[in-house]
Amino acid sequence: MVDMALPIVLFVDGDASILIALTRALRRDCIDIRATTSPHEALEIAMNEEVAVFVYDWLLPEMSGTELAQRIRCLRPNVELILSSGAGDSDGNAVFAMVSKASPIGGMRAAVSGAIECYYSRECRRTG
Repeated sequence: MVDMALPIVLFVDGDASILIALTRALRRDCIDIRATTSPHEALEIAMNEEVAVFVYDWLLPEMSGTELAQRIRCLRPNVELILSSGAGDSDGNAVFAMVSKASPIGGMRAAVSGAIECYYSRECRRTG
């Protein structure tokens, strides 16, 4: 039997209540959730763990979500990015999906699931 680790999904949002709601809603989705309001903590997590999907907001304390996504991508080139924002425009990063904070949780669930599938497809092509 092969021991497969759950994919790590890293959520960063300046609003802790949003992180709590996302964690509660997605905790049964066979993913390993990391959530933080701190961009610097997010970078530390990405340095030490194989993050498959990074979900972020534009408005963060200490640095912009755009800058943080670029730094995460430098650490984890194959990470899939999902922009979760109240605004409706892309930030210039090549994101897998944009999910409005106003949309039902099903939209985030579908985006995370699709991003994980894409991440593992790319990993299989890269190592296979």
